[in-house]
Amino acid sequence: MFSQWFVEYGHQPDHGTQYVAMVTTVLDSVLPSINNQESYRLQQAILELLHKFVLVLRPDFLTSISSVQQLYTLALQHTFLYSPQHLISTLNKTLTLGLVLPWQLKNDEQQQWDRRTEQFEQFVQGIFSDILKIKVTDVDTDVKLLQLREIITRDINCLCDVVACIAHRENKSKQVVCKAVKPVLSYIIQLLPNLQKEDTVFEAVLHFTTILCDGLRVQLGAQFLQELVGLCLKLFSTQRSAEKGLIIVEKFIALLTSVVKEPSSTYKSFTNDVISITLNELWPYVEKKHMLSMPYYALLHAIMDFYWDYFYPRNSRVRITRDSCAQEECFVKIFQLYGESFLSTDFNLIKQNLIALIDLNDKHDLFDKSLFHYSLKVNFVTVFFELLFSGRAALISEDVEEIIFALVQSHPQNCYIAPLSSYFNKILPSSVAPILIDSLKISTDFTSFKLNLRDVISDAKYYLHQNVS
Repeated sequence: MFSQWFVEYGHQPDHGTQYVAMVTTVLDSVLPSINNQESYRLQQAILELLHKFVLVLRPDFLTSISSVQQLYTLALQHTFLYSPQHLISTLNKTLTLGLVLPWQLKNDEQQQWDRRTEQFEQFVQGIFSDILKIKVTDVDTDVKLLQLREIITRDINCLCDVVACIAHRENKSKQVVCKAVKPVLSYIIQLLPNLQKEDTVFEAVLHFTTILCDGLRVQLGAQFLQELVGLCLKLFSTQRSAEKGLIIVEKFIALLTSVVKEPSSTYKSFTNDVISITLNELWPYVEKKHMLSMPYYALLHAIMDFYWDYFYPRNSRVRITRDSCAQEECFVKIFQLYGESFLSTDFNLIKQNLIALIDLNDKHDLFDKSLFHYSLKVNFVTVFFELLFSGRAALISEDVEEIIFALVQSHPQNCYIAPLSSYFNKILPSSVAPILIDSLKISTDFTSFKLNLRDVISDAKYYLHQNVS
């Protein structure tokens, strides 16, 4: 409310001089206290106030205020080096936005972009001065890298803050930031082959690469990002599985998901590598550790959704029918993994993957594809029936019933009656199984299908309980 009042006051006629004096007085009163290292709460409160001023007011005289200039000086001197990370992050974002956001009520000619670009470049060179002094030979051994780990990680995290805060801002602000940070990025790329040796550093590298792909992909250009992403893929693959920490794998999955979802053709050359790493390197790790299942399957969903043409090409020199899959082995492998996920006890994972399958069917007619029908459909029907029978998905039982209904409509006898008959014959006595099999009804109406399925499951549980007793 305080910041909003300043905006309204400053926009009123004849308040210009008073407005400048009021903003200056407020900032000069509170900013000097930010150097109080004993009270992080006070520092955070002051930074949040300044952050709101920068976002809401966007005054063109901000960097001419002496207390603000002093704050930039303190940042360049790394005065807040040992402050909490969230405070440092807020500081980095606030100082960046203070230099690159368009000023309020000024047209483009009045924005002084050339001067502000120069100011921001000087700020970037100062804030990253330590990492720019590091040479490739300084990190060519594990011991040297360990000694420089703190500096490298700090500056890469700072770079993340700088890029992240303008990811959804005006294009001109992105251009200013891109021009300033690109030399730093190029320098980090030179160091990158050696940075994978230290987990903490490589985690930061993967994180900032993901942020770059999301925030500055247009400004950096396809060639630059291809080089960076390609190098990350190569370095990740060269690490032995035992060396890959949990956070590294998590960051790498996030990077791959961002790469896959890129709408342009920038990363299409990585399609084979992305899918190979996902299935052959990431899955064994996720399966062994029993962690990161949800982000991993979110990556699989992105691959099937955004790379659908890789499996079912629209235009191909190879003579291939519209219903023929160009990558059968890979396609079957991915959906076998999906099938396994429904055997999990993780309700959130089951729900996520159920939504993913429905989405793929809605967008790409997945259930109607011949390969899915002949190789996978019966298995999915059986798994979903077991899911209903076990009660593990009671909260989304109707969604499961609906997907079974969608799966069996084209060939109900083969895809519904036959697999459930086999299932009943396995778990129930021979005297009871035929009764339940005969009670299965094929219906083109979902409500009737659902009620019949529920009755069958209820009867099966009753007979099974009686048999156990």
